[in-house]
Amino acid sequence: MRLFLVRYAESYSNTQGRMMSSTDLDLTEKGTAQAKAAGAALFSRLEGESFGAVYCSSLLRARRTAEAILSAWPERPPIEALDCLREMDLGRMEGLTWEERAERYPGLEADRRLSALCAPGGESYEDLLGRCAEFSGELAALPENAAVLAVSHGITLRALVNFLLKRPRGDVDYLNWPENTAVTELEWQPGQPARLRCLFDDRHLREAGLSTPNYEEWGLFSERDYLSLA
Repeated sequence: MRLFLVRYAESYSNTQGRMMSSTDLDLTEKGTAQAKAAGAALFSRLEGESFGAVYCSSLLRARRTAEAILSAWPERPPIEALDCLREMDLGRMEGLTWEERAERYPGLEADRRLSALCAPGGESYEDLLGRCAEFSGELAALPENAAVLAVSHGITLRALVNFLLKRPRGDVDYLNWPENTAVTELEWQPGQPARLRCLFDDRHLREAGLSTPNYEEWGLFSERDYLSLA
């Protein structure tokens, strides 16, 4: 199976400088352009082959991203929205700025300490791993030669990539944030560690001038190379 994992495009949740998980906001105009650029890149990568299945988080920004990606194809498969692909519920941290989170909940970090995160009033990393397992069950029911697209969120995708690669739990703490619409491609079969073909590829954004400002400052936090840990 060729599995393409894509982070949703820029939404109004990204423009406020606040932590957003369950808050359901639409894409910005730039976000729609990002998703269409990702669609063109995926169409080229698949040489026009259609996806055998398309999934997205049940949040609006993920569905809108999937719809815009599929606009590159003349015939579009249906999109199935799954709650298991939603972003990790951040509970009482929802809506806080990163500075407010650090002040009110010191030690709770969604980047360098994701594997130990238990959001107050929200989900734990264990909950997230359970949702990763649920999604892998959905994939296991598909044909082995299918090409599959799944659009999800930053924290959930980091957990899902680490889970499907069958990497140690703590390795996820060294996995940087994916850019909006960054593409990860995996070769995956049930019960086997996935084979990574590309990780958080955002060339389509850079080539189109659609990258997120200052991504290198907030997105690339790890002092160690995730791939070198394997």
